[in-house]
This record gives sequence, structure tokens and C-alpha cells, in this order.
Amino acid sequence: MQKPLRNQTSSQKEKSHISTRLAVVCSVFIAPVGLVWSIIIRLRAKTPQDKLIATRGIVTGAVITPIFLIVLSIGAYFAPGIYMPNLAQDKSQPIERVLIDAGGEKVCTYSFNGYGGVDSQEPSYNVYYIVKDDPDLSTKLQDAAKSIGVTLETNHSSTEATDTATGDTTELVSSDSTTSPHLRVYITHAESAPQYCGNDFSYTRKTFSVPAGDVFVASELWTQDRY
Repeated sequence: MQKPLRNQTSSQKEKSHISTRLAVVCSVFIAPVGLVWSIIIRLRAKTPQDKLIATRGIVTGAVITPIFLIVLSIGAYFAPGIYMPNLAQDKSQPIERVLIDAGGEKVCTYSFNGYGGVDSQEPSYNVYYIVKDDPDLSTKLQDAAKSIGVTLETNHSSTEATDTATGDTTELVSSDSTTSPHLRVYITHAESAPQYCGNDFSYTRKTFSVPAGDVFVASELWTQDRY
């Protein structure tokens, strides 16, 4: 049996009211969608109440949509910085294998994958180990560097403070600073070594004690390429 016309009209009005209110809610939480939805409902509205509510949805959506798009753009810019792998870290693996094989203890890393940076788009990876002192360590590190296409040369030996620690330091650095990847390794005889650990989004400064007979090794690699 067909419903009376009055009941059908009442039901349609109720559905229209619900749809209009949903459009307004959507204008708050998904502003662009709610804005378009409210405009369509405003054009089709038959009652003054629906027109008024739809107008509120249009105003709300028009105000919130620019903010929504800005937040979405910022999220899209920084999201790869969280989820993308770091090419510099992968290229550092031969260096780390030497330090691990030497019985080294990894105490700290600082990693940036090249995404989401404000002042740099070049991936970098700094890793810090405490390793037993070995006169052949420099040679082993130089051989490992060759496997990634980097020639390490002894830049200087000094007792001055470096970026990593204060003490008798041997610095190995890429012979050509214009090549990629670029690698720098410090081997320092020190009692303690302060370092920044973490990544560009979250890092802390820590100080590590270096036992007698050990050295503090800092490997810092950056590259112009990224995943």
C-alpha cells in the first residue's frame, strides 16, 4: 500500500534536515567536502530552516578549508621524513661492519633521510662507537670506505677539541669534498664524548664515558642522493 503523500513529504523533510546537519558537521572536520556539500544543499534547499543551516555550513567550511589545506600540506611535506629510509645510513654499513667486527659498541646515532628538512635536503647519518684501540683501525676504515667509492685520507692529528670529543684525534676525510657520498671519521682518545643523538624531529645531547684502552669513533656521512 502506498504511503500517504503527507507522510512521504514529512519523511523527505526529515531526511533533508539530517543531510543538511551532516554537511555542517562535515564542514568542521573535513572542511573542503563539507563546503561543497553545503553549497549543493543550499541550492536545493526548499525550507528557510535548511537554507539557514546550509549557509552556516558554507561559512564554516569557507573559514576552515584554508586551515585544513595548510595542515594537510604540512603533513604531506613532513610525512616522508618519518617513513622514508635513509640512503646515507645504508651507505654507512661497510664502516659500521668494521667497527662491529672490532668489538665496538654503538652508543649513539643521528639520522636525517633528506625529507622534511628546512635548510637541507641531503641525507646524512652520523654513528658513534666506542671501540678497542687498534693501530690498524684507520687502515680498515679506509678499505671499507673504498667499497662505497670514497677515498679517505688522514687530514690531521691533533689534541684539539673536535665536533665529537676532546683528545688525541685522527681525522679521516674524503679526499674530494665535492663527491657524493662524503665521509668523515674521527678516532679520538678521550675520557668522555658529548653527542647529539636522534634525528631532525627529536634529539637529545648525551655524554658517553670512554674506558681506558678504548677510543671514541665518530663516522659522519652525507650524500646528495636520497630514496
